[in-house]
Parts: sequence; structure tokens; C-alpha cells
Amino acid sequence: MVVESFDQADISFSIGTKRNVDRVYIILKDGREAVMTVSLDIDSYQRIEDSPSYQEKTVLEKNNFERAWSVQRYYGGKTVLLENKRKKFLICKEFLHGSMLANYLDDEGDEQLKMDTAVATGKMIANTLTKLNGIVVDSNPLNIIIIENDGKMLARYCDVERIECDPRSIALEVKRLGADFKGQETTLVNSIRQHYQGDLFK
Repeated sequence: MVVESFDQADISFSIGTKRNVDRVYIILKDGREAVMTVSLDIDSYQRIEDSPSYQEKTVLEKNNFERAWSVQRYYGGKTVLLENKRKKFLICKEFLHGSMLANYLDDEGDEQLKMDTAVATGKMIANTLTKLNGIVVDSNPLNIIIIENDGKMLARYCDVERIECDPRSIALEVKRLGADFKGQETTLVNSIRQHYQGDLFK
């Protein structure tokens, strides 16, 4: 396997507080192409288990895309050892071609657009509840990507450090996220209820 060209771009835009995130694009000599998200912890850790990227790797290894489409495919990861014996973790995941949910939730935004994103986000949460028996902790508009294709919207998580399975905590996570939709909270909840297949969220 010979690399013909390589391109890297920062896609964290200094928004995240835990990781630097890059999009890596590789073209191989035989014409095949690969694109992925590569994240590296900003802080270093004495114990690699404390790394948010390592925690995400642990979740995604166990709860992969084949099990739940709402999360990214996990490609691999590596512990980076620093001179002071502290550690960072580098994680490689599927690149999601889309835009952060936060970009769709402008106060002056189109209500139909906001409604469509609420429905898509509800489907995503329902998939996570159904397949992983919980909700992603810190389900906020900066950790959700909206993908538009042929007039349809799909929401997917781009940050999955922990899955919360406690019903009370799930309800709180949904309530927090619903507040960001400003007027479409009911649409979000109805979409979750409509697409969820189980007894956890009723």
C-alpha cells in the first residue's frame, strides 16, 4: 500500500476543550481514497484510562457502528507516551460529512429546518437507546453532526465518551438537549418516542 498524497485539516476550530480534531485525507497509489477523523487529547494524563479519547475508544470498540448507526465507526487508536511519563491517546474514527447541530439552531433560523433537525436528532437518540440501552453523555449541539443527503437529514454523534443507562439521567440529558431547540422540544421527544423500540424511555 503506497500513499500518493496526504492532506490534513484542523476541524476542531478551537471549539472543543478536550481534543484537537483533524480531518485526514489519503489517496493511495492505486487510486483508492480514505478520509477519517483523527483526535488527540489536549491534556496529558498519568493514567491513560482518564483520557477522554481512550474512554471514547472503549465505548466505540464495544458499541460499534454495526450495532448502532448513531455512533461513528472506530478505526483504531494509540497511546502516545510523553517525556514526563504522562500520556495522551490518539483515536481514528469515521469522518462525518456534515455540519454541527449547533449551526442549525440559530434563534432566527427557519422553524421547518429546526423541526427537521429535531426529528433527525430524535431518531438518533432512539437508535442509541434501542441498540446501546442508553444515551450518550453530553448530548449537546456541538457533539452531534447533521448530514443532509437528497433532502433528508440524518443526525449522528461525533463524541461518545460514555453511555448513560439510568432512566432519570436519560430524561435529564434529553431535557437539556431539548432546551437548545427553543420551541421544538416536543418534536424532539415525540421523535424519540416514535422511533424507540423498548421500555426504557416512555
